Amino acid sequence: MQQAKKMKLRLYLALAAMLLPSLMFAAQKNVPLYVCGLATSFNDSTVYFTEIQKIDSAYVDSKTGFLYGRDSYSYQLREQMQKQGLSHATCITFFAKDKKDIDKKYAAFKKRYATKGRYNVKYLTTAEFNFSPIIPDESEMKDAPRQKKAKKLKKSKNK
Repeated sequence: MQQAKKMKLRLYLALAAMLLPSLMFAAQKNVPLYVCGLATSFNDSTVYFTEIQKIDSAYVDSKTGFLYGRDSYSYQLREQMQKQGLSHATCITFFAKDKKDIDKKYAAFKKRYATKGRYNVKYLTTAEFNFSPIIPDESEMKDAPRQKKAKKLKKSKNK
């Protein structure tokens, strides 16, 4: 009898260990977003602003709302800055779902750096730099609508 209980416990633990990794990753939703960036260096007083760009196929974490691969978007801007001769740039990428929200963020940063005259502000046009969408691996991507359908089916079966 004890052997059977131990065997069941091991079976449940093995199933839990197999299911946990799949539950850890949140679904990545493909949504259109507005993105822009800012690059500066501590060795220089020049600040670079990108234009606000719309990315039609950006991925957002469904649980946190964070842009998937947001560090990779900053690396794209850093690589562009290195091509232009700014070797140690600190790059910031910010995003929003609404144009109005990104305009507010952009205006706040622009006000901070452009109005006081302490910084030499330069603008990168979309002809000079474009963000490329970062696409999650298949292992990281889950289809969010399927999960919702599964939950609905489960609820309807329980009723």
